[in-house]
Amino acid sequence: MRSQKSTTAIVILAVLSACAAWAHAETAATVDPAAITWVNAAGELAVGWRFFVDQEITITHLGVFDDGDDGLTSTHTVGLWRVNKTGGLTLMAQANIGPGAVTEADHHVYVDIPDLTILPDPVPYVLNGVEYYERWVVGVWSPAGSLDPFIMQPREAATITAEAAGVIRMQSFLSRGSAVFTYPWVNASDYDHFGVNFKYQLPTPVAEAGPDVAIFTSAQSVTTIAGTATDPHPGPQALTYRWLEGDVVLQDWAAVGAEDAATLSLAAPVPAFSIGTHTLTLEVTDGAFTVSDTMTLTVSNTPPQAQPAPTTQAVEFYMDAIIIAAEVSDFDGDTLTYEWVKDGVVLDSGSVDTPAGGAEVAIPDLAIAAGDSRFPLGLNEVTLVVSDGVNEAVSATASVDVQDTRAPTLCPIPSRIILLPPDGQLKPVTIWANACDRGGGPTTLSVTVESTRPPAPGQTDYYIDSINNQCDVIQMRLRAERRIPGLGRIYKVTVTATDQGGNQSSAILLILAPRLGFCL
Repeated sequence: MRSQKSTTAIVILAVLSACAAWAHAETAATVDPAAITWVNAAGELAVGWRFFVDQEITITHLGVFDDGDDGLTSTHTVGLWRVNKTGGLTLMAQANIGPGAVTEADHHVYVDIPDLTILPDPVPYVLNGVEYYERWVVGVWSPAGSLDPFIMQPREAATITAEAAGVIRMQSFLSRGSAVFTYPWVNASDYDHFGVNFKYQLPTPVAEAGPDVAIFTSAQSVTTIAGTATDPHPGPQALTYRWLEGDVVLQDWAAVGAEDAATLSLAAPVPAFSIGTHTLTLEVTDGAFTVSDTMTLTVSNTPPQAQPAPTTQAVEFYMDAIIIAAEVSDFDGDTLTYEWVKDGVVLDSGSVDTPAGGAEVAIPDLAIAAGDSRFPLGLNEVTLVVSDGVNEAVSATASVDVQDTRAPTLCPIPSRIILLPPDGQLKPVTIWANACDRGGGPTTLSVTVESTRPPAPGQTDYYIDSINNQCDVIQMRLRAERRIPGLGRIYKVTVTATDQGGNQSSAILLILAPRLGFCL
């Protein structure tokens, strides 16, 4: 790598997901390149250190320090062993680094390893009155002939930041020539050698802001964001949390509730969110670490509301007008347009301003005159369509049952009620029905004829020639009686008027056909 010098120690942080159960990755040691005096190892070299852990950590990377030309010329093997308190060592992790690896800004080359969690050893092994705790060794082996310069002296070039943070306690530095890396040295040297490093993470609380949420503006006051906060490694201080949007605090620090609840009610005093997308941040702290997670709140314009009244009504055909009232509202205070529509035909339309907050506003009544041909007998539906110009239009329906429940009036007047002379001939009779539907609609006439005497053989006593519903006139012929002996006959003529609703009225006319010799 480049032989770049710096007078400032650099700590590399590998940023994890905000909701991870571990803190950001920290380097176990930092190096001041300005304080380095280094030599190329003559032959193979093994260097490292031995330490205790004072709190739970997870080692995520193993690496070496290399200050010189860009990249490593050789392969170096880094390992981590557990020094068992009852004796012996166990290799826990191993990684090969180089050749050609690219260094980070602080001149380290790291290799990601499977996470290895190390716990403090609170119970010592006592032998002959001596307490033995579990220790750890991290070391690097460099092959003979390597041109990669490792720090050989002095220790002042390195700062064991993990020790300063109270995470580990150094026991000793180690260095020796070694041909077998998989079984490292046991005894420490007195030399202050440094050339191996690792990255670790500390356990932290877990913040879960919850899933993304999409709401209408009108739903904010009844919406709660379902965040949670947990602590896989509880410490002395209880968890607290808060919610923010950017730098604005929406809810200040509060204790985590039952079942790990770290919720955010969007009701007041949380301010109203503008229409659009908002990133909300849940922060959780245990007093030592603060972690965060985000969720996206999407706020959309609220569709308008529309309600006609009455939603159902019955009117008498040709008698009653149709009146439908309605109220509309819009939470966002948009200007609304409306249409009354029946069978695809716009009956009326207009626009109305609305106040923000969703208060209702009346629109002009829909007024339809009695007998309007667009509303025939039966069930008719009218749809109120309302639009705010942003969302899809909303609609509400009102039903109008047009009924005809009253029978028409009927007062038939015949042109004659006595058939003279009684000569047996067919006499024309005109009947003016005088039928009238109470609602002003059309009526249909019908007529039946009965006689008190049967017709003579081979004869028909009456004919109904025509029924003119438009003119309200019935034309018929009745036979004048002439046979002797016997009395005359009486024709019973029944006239019936039927309106569009099927209502009927009937009237009976008696027309006399006298016998021969009848005189008035």
